[in-house]
Amino acid sequence: MTRVVMLMLVIIAQVAALVICLRLAPREATMGTLQRIFYLHAPAAWTSLCAFAALFAAAAADLARPTARRAALARALGDVGLLFGLVAVVSGSIWARYSWGVAWVWEPKLAYVMGAGQIGLLATLILKLRGLEVYTMARSPK
Repeated sequence: MTRVVMLMLVIIAQVAALVICLRLAPREATMGTLQRIFYLHAPAAWTSLCAFAALFAAAAADLARPTARRAALARALGDVGLLFGLVAVVSGSIWARYSWGVAWVWEPKLAYVMGAGQIGLLATLILKLRGLEVYTMARSPK
């Protein structure tokens, strides 16, 4: 399958999942409609944290025994982690604003999510120290 077909299938699946979560999920008694944001927020947060952990492992493995495949995997995981981390932080802030009255509080769990981004940046630095050019969000020279 080509990359374009795979990308289109992923986009269609994501849109379908959002419609199911936001339209078809039952309304929660206490939080009402606002609770539905968790169907997006929690998976995005877990995906981001797992991607950053895998990125760190792939970058460390690539530093120990460099291969093109490990380097490519680390670069791809960085993009995935950043994208899903952004979705998690934004959706969590939206929920917190309406639930708690503030968009962000500095509690350990939230600070850990912010720290996961730092781990991703550290892994990117490891790749750069190895001499690889690292591009995020598919920005590469033509």
